[in-house]
Amino acid sequence: MIDLRSDTITKPTSAMRTAMCEAEVGDAVYGEDPVVNALEARTAELLGKEAAIFMPSGTMTNQVALRSHTEPGDEIVIDENAHNRGGGSVWPMERVTEIAALAKERGLAMHLDGARLWNAAVATGVPEKDWAAHFDTVSVCFSKGLGAPVGSALAGTAECVKRTRRFMKQFGGGMRQAGIIAAGALYALEHHRERLADDHANANLLAEGLAGLPGIELDASTVETNIVLIRLREMDPMDFMFRAHGAGVFVLPSGRDTVRAVTSMAVGRDDVLRAVEIIEGLLK
Repeated sequence: MIDLRSDTITKPTSAMRTAMCEAEVGDAVYGEDPVVNALEARTAELLGKEAAIFMPSGTMTNQVALRSHTEPGDEIVIDENAHNRGGGSVWPMERVTEIAALAKERGLAMHLDGARLWNAAVATGVPEKDWAAHFDTVSVCFSKGLGAPVGSALAGTAECVKRTRRFMKQFGGGMRQAGIIAAGALYALEHHRERLADDHANANLLAEGLAGLPGIELDASTVETNIVLIRLREMDPMDFMFRAHGAGVFVLPSGRDTVRAVTSMAVGRDDVLRAVEIIEGLLK
């Protein structure tokens, strides 16, 4: 099986499992878990923020961030189009700077859902903290390309993070001996960030292999990170997905004429080449 559904399918490496098994723990709600504290400090350092807080999921970090910036009756400005349909493209720094300046001019707080900020940093060579500098709060995920089993973090000013701890508990995010899972995230931060370049290279390899196949519309030059959007000229995406699954390649529909493939540490170069062969056979 070649699983290209998402980078969330990654599993802890043996070294990560060892780090988790050997993690010293304490009560994280009381601020006494040393590994959670170390993870939060390291995350804040990488993002150039004063503090960070570890939570179970990115859904929670985003909701807690919005709660920290608002009061009942406030309004939130978001784009009508979900960025997850952007195919892993990276927003130009010039555009981010422009929007941030406009928000600051109008006294608006800015939050970045940085679920794949690690990928953007590797793809562009621009450090995470340079992206984060334009935002009041930033959430990041440890369980996608980095390969940790669970967890996200929210970073911001020390005052903001202190305030969000109460909101996190209200959302059900208070965890006790969380060092066991925090150890996986900390290991991923220190050992798996640079290897994201391998995922990007494999995504480009996949795109280049599929681009010339009949029945597929794909410009390989548009692939910037680890996500490939494959537009089908004739075949229905659901039909394609089921046929691909039957042949051992797992992908997901992403629109009425598109399927999505995502590379990760669970997929090697040979897997990608084999996936191209299988898909080519399906299209004949």
